[in-house]
Amino acid sequence: DVLDMECPHDAQLFDTDSNSTQAILRKLAHFQRWYQPIHGYVCVLICVFGIFTNFVHVAVLSRPNMRNSAVNCILTAVAVCDIGTMASYLIYIIHFVLRRNNSW
Repeated sequence: DVLDMECPHDAQLFDTDSNSTQAILRKLAHFQRWYQPIHGYVCVLICVFGIFTNFVHVAVLSRPNMRNSAVNCILTAVAVCDIGTMASYLIYIIHFVLRRNNSW
């Protein structure tokens, strides 16, 4: 049941007896059942796109005339860190989500 997500000693965040709350929770549960099978594939697409665009950012922001600005140097560092984050998440998604579901 959707409403079995309560923790007995926690403060009440919303009124679970309300019809509107129950309707929202049912819709969220329905969305979760719909989205879960495609989540891994959506993540792979987003990560590949993000890695590619961050490489473009690094290529543009690290040009000699762009390196003169401290802001551009910081943005380049952010893009490099973002590439690392997305690459590690891409490895995780492929190994633990897609391979588990598809038994490659």
